[in-house]
Amino acid sequence: MQLCRLREAPDDGVMTAVHVDRAPGSSLQLAAIGALLFGLLFAVHHVLQGVGPVTSTATDVAAYNVAHRGALLSSEIALGLGLLTFIAFLAPLVAVIRRPGYETTAVSVLVTGTVFIALGFMSAAAETALVGVADSHDPARSTL
Repeated sequence: MQLCRLREAPDDGVMTAVHVDRAPGSSLQLAAIGALLFGLLFAVHHVLQGVGPVTSTATDVAAYNVAHRGALLSSEIALGLGLLTFIAFLAPLVAVIRRPGYETTAVSVLVTGTVFIALGFMSAAAETALVGVADSHDPARSTL
């Protein structure tokens, strides 16, 4: 029994004749749409956050979080959706950068974007947790 390599497969011509790679224009268009959606959702996040409490004391911040709980949680949802749309920006951008042979730059952009997304989700989780404990009367939990 002889094993054939993938290049030597009898129907290999059909697969290599089909151009499955996207054109750079469509990747850039997808990246632009992802960036636009991210920008819009990030702006919605900031609008829903509001101006914040008058002072930065723990009681004022907790009272503000309780009074604006729905808007703050909605803003975190908008931020989470915005971070997901950032992936639609990052992935095609990395593909376009990598295509002409800039692998190092593409990897750097990918790593930086991944760290940005991870930190964004961690920040959203922390702020959501703060909003969640704002109305508790436990002093240990409300001083987070």
